[in-house]
Amino acid sequence: MSTLKKPVPFGKYYLLERINVGGMAEVFKAKTFGVEGFERLLAVKRILPNIAEDEEFITMFIDEAKIAVQLQHANIAQIFDLGKVDDSYFIALEYVNGRDLRSIFDRMRSRGEALPIALACHVMMQVCEGLDYAHNKRDGQGRELHLIHRDISPQNVLIGYDGEVKLIDFGIAKAAGKASTTQAGILKGKFGYMSPEQVRGLPIDKRSDIFAVGIVLYELLTGERLFVGETDFSTLEKVLGGRRPFTLATTVRLEEALGVSLRKPDGVGAVAPTNMAPGDLGFYSRPAVSWIEGSYLTLRPSFSDPQAIFAYRTEILWDDGGSCLIFRESERVDAEFSQQGLVSVPHQSGYIYLVTNRQGQYRLVIISRPTINLMISSRVTSAARCSPTNLPSRNTETSSAISKSSFILCVM
Repeated sequence: MSTLKKPVPFGKYYLLERINVGGMAEVFKAKTFGVEGFERLLAVKRILPNIAEDEEFITMFIDEAKIAVQLQHANIAQIFDLGKVDDSYFIALEYVNGRDLRSIFDRMRSRGEALPIALACHVMMQVCEGLDYAHNKRDGQGRELHLIHRDISPQNVLIGYDGEVKLIDFGIAKAAGKASTTQAGILKGKFGYMSPEQVRGLPIDKRSDIFAVGIVLYELLTGERLFVGETDFSTLEKVLGGRRPFTLATTVRLEEALGVSLRKPDGVGAVAPTNMAPGDLGFYSRPAVSWIEGSYLTLRPSFSDPQAIFAYRTEILWDDGGSCLIFRESERVDAEFSQQGLVSVPHQSGYIYLVTNRQGQYRLVIISRPTINLMISSRVTSAARCSPTNLPSRNTETSSAISKSSFILCVM
């Protein structure tokens, strides 16, 4: 926060101090005046000059105003105005005299403390009130807006010094019929608070916001981040994993909040999660990797002949006894499995997997499609070795069966 030397005129407003600045916009504490000494404090969110020519962001910025101006609720910061001064678009919105939840969380964590349980639950109850209103908002014709915030995070929850709780920043919110759309492959939101479906770019609904609320509540109750990695990519991997083991301290804290026991009857240790692979295989849960289970045609280059390719059958399935994925291989669909081993998931991005057979060999496997649900055709009889020049033609019955009913594992 930086106080300006003197109020700076900006259209019909006067900018008093800069509250925050991000990569695309800056927020000022501002004041407007009226007749007979009327004045009002508010916040002005202004696009940075270097972003002003980005038409996509301008459209998203205008969408924020158009969406949020329809929302009038005690737990949502209200939008008052959308305008343009010179070449700068801005939004005038409700000013909350307080701090955002992230700064409060960081302050408590630096002191080795967690937010009081009653306070954490109260704050998130207010957030839920605002979200429920937004999720069920209808337009003037009574049609549901299907509004999704998509960026629920501590930074976007403001706590006033008088105790009010406000949800802000609908800048990347999604509503039916809005002008801007999310491009394929573009992730919008803070990675550690996304749902797995949002990370994968799948269609989402209000449950994605509720998932994010659960993450924030967990962090407030335990005083620790739920999904955080050394890099953005590793954070996304943890989100895709979907679960993490609780420490004893975390379990005790959650028991205090819930008023029920989460431990075994003997009281020793936290509850061990079910359907969870051990740490040396990547701490992945079965729901997070269930899509990989199935049968594959596996291709790998020959180590002795660069013109040759080996082809064989691979099955990947969940082993309840070992609580992890396993694989098994054979040279033909009518042959016994001659190789088997464990599947570890060091990068849960949905593409690269590491398999280890019983003899200690390690291989990286790249799956050609992100959805596996069909079995390999019994027409694949081949064997063991074929060169690129004599692989079956796409016009043959065998090749047709493979292309329609199987997925390829490329082994490196």
